Amino acid sequence: MFSTYFTEQFPAILREIGANYKPDAIYTNGWPCVDAFEVCHCVSCQKIYEAIGGVPPETTDSRSVMYRRYYKVYMERIAEVWKLWTGIAEAANPDSTYVGNFGERPGATHMDVRAAEETCEVGGGEQTDYEYSCGGCL
Repeated sequence: MFSTYFTEQFPAILREIGANYKPDAIYTNGWPCVDAFEVCHCVSCQKIYEAIGGVPPETTDSRSVMYRRYYKVYMERIAEVWKLWTGIAEAANPDSTYVGNFGERPGATHMDVRAAEETCEVGGGEQTDYEYSCGGCL
């Protein structure tokens, strides 16, 4: 999530698509998922945990202060990436946009609805339910 894949590699792919095809929109399905985040110990996530004042919790536990801090940073990262990808879509075609979908996971309950709404409004304007469908949690 915090590697350069989302800010360098995938944007390069989006720019190539935009340059060659001028799509009306770019859509990703089911990313990020709405299930509870797994505790990650990669180098990128280790840096995030260090920056927010701790070490990764032993398990995924919404009662953990550190887990909740990580979750907040994670949601902010989603908004950052979606804004970047929206800008790339609009640069290729001013009438284009990026549309992300949290995916539909029956019974998923871990997504913070307010955070999801804030993340989904990165493109501006009024959003409709189908633009950020989230299964049973919205």
